[in-house]
Amino acid sequence: RTWRNWTFDELGPQWQYVVPRGIIVRRDTVYIATADGLRVTGDGGATWRCVQARDGVAGGTAREDGCTERIASLPSKYLLSVEAADRGAIWVGHLRGLSMSTDGGRTWTDYEGAGITGQRVRAILLHRDSVLWVATETGIFDDSARAGQLVRRDIRVPGFGGLPGGPRGFARSPGAL
Repeated sequence: RTWRNWTFDELGPQWQYVVPRGIIVRRDTVYIATADGLRVTGDGGATWRCVQARDGVAGGTAREDGCTERIASLPSKYLLSVEAADRGAIWVGHLRGLSMSTDGGRTWTDYEGAGITGQRVRAILLHRDSVLWVATETGIFDDSARAGQLVRRDIRVPGFGGLPGGPRGFARSPGAL
């Protein structure tokens, strides 16, 4: 019914590139994944938690960008995908893999193994049955056991011997994923 437009004046130059499907709304919280980190607001943009890279490198020029809290905790500032659960867990895909936070972005756990470490994670989807799906540029993974362990899945596409190119996203369907 209503729209909120956060402009250059509010976000500054560092936060203008939003990743595809990079705005997630869960209840009153808005998560925005950008090429310069993650912005989180729970009050309609009155205050912003800005989560940037652990190494402290920020993009753009130093200007006022509306961040009321800054946290340097991400493995990479350049985010490629984002997903959030209703209970507050956040997943981000970045240039070095996949990371998860359960405390609003203050700390992150990096997913290891299954061929995902060091891969660009282009898409993340928490399916309605709580299975986490992840797409890198070279494959598709899931955590069907819900144990924090990603497993590579062999996805068959009729007419192709494998995936017809690098995965870039997931599409929800009325039935299965």
